[in-house]
Amino acid sequence: MTSSYPYTPTTLRMSVNPVHGCRLNLVKASSKSRLCPSDLANPRVSPNVPVPEPPPRSSRKRTERDIRNVALELMEQQAWLGEDGYSGTTDERLLWNCVNRYVKKDRKAGVKTKGITLFLVHGAGFPKEICETNLCYLLAACVVIDEVWSWESVQHGDSALSNRQNLSGSFDWTDNARDIANFLIHYMPEEVETSLPIQLHRVPASIGESRLKCSFSSRTLVVAGHSYGGCSVTLAALHFPAMFSSMILVDAAIAA
Repeated sequence: MTSSYPYTPTTLRMSVNPVHGCRLNLVKASSKSRLCPSDLANPRVSPNVPVPEPPPRSSRKRTERDIRNVALELMEQQAWLGEDGYSGTTDERLLWNCVNRYVKKDRKAGVKTKGITLFLVHGAGFPKEICETNLCYLLAACVVIDEVWSWESVQHGDSALSNRQNLSGSFDWTDNARDIANFLIHYMPEEVETSLPIQLHRVPASIGESRLKCSFSSRTLVVAGHSYGGCSVTLAALHFPAMFSSMILVDAAIAA
């Protein structure tokens, strides 16, 4: 597995006045998004199938028929793969997840607490930055949150740009749950650090094993998932319940 990464994600520093003139300074650690590689030890459920060709770009507007034809091709492909059961078509290509980390700039270094780590997972079609405005208000009003991580699925936003050469034409939602579990077990840093590399380092195996049995030693993990994200975090929690302190599901796409 190569240790290089193909794309440098967006950066952000922000200063806002969210609550009654209280100024809050936030920074994505080192003003960078983080990158986490997928777990090649467990091949993806999503098969390696080609992305359907979009209608050609031209001076004329794309017709409703053009759009309908692409949609039908995608639905027929998904139906065929469902009947086939993905047999023999698993995808072992390396993909990356981009994750934003938010901490208060005035957080005291060296202070160790087991405060809340809020882990946010977006719905289908949204980027990892979708909650940034809400975070400005939340972190100003809630002192028990040590940091926030905002997840991005492999086929969304900066993650999709990083993976543009390796994305499949089909995607199984269970792979997002797999990627989330991979990050929480193997890549979320053990401590709330002030500086992190762009490509997150894998934690020692002993720490990953401990997280599976008794959660995080220095974090209280609270997960919030919207729609597709709610389904993904629920699947992850069903397989690894010990890691999660609590979950907030917003219009989670879960069918009985």
